[in-house]
Amino acid sequence: MKQVNQYVPEIKEGLPPSRVKTTYHKKMVEGELIQIAERIGHGQFVEISAGSLGKFRQIVESRGLKTICRRGQGESRGTVFVVTQEWLRQHPDV
Repeated sequence: MKQVNQYVPEIKEGLPPSRVKTTYHKKMVEGELIQIAERIGHGQFVEISAGSLGKFRQIVESRGLKTICRRGQGESRGTVFVVTQEWLRQHPDV
């Protein structure tokens, strides 16, 4: 089993800063999310922003496929794997 480092949260002094508009370094081409969701098939995956994961999964699953999402704690991007229901039944440990 993998050893995980432990930590104790530290209390710090400070008040929240004013809200600022979120800025991005990259932006997905408009309409590309829907096109990819309609083309992707079993055994394929895509890495997308965390904000797009839900919509992408909804479109893919409306086509009768299943999705498995993997995203690390604090990560701004996630990976969505596309599989069939049959494959998922055969691999319950996923």
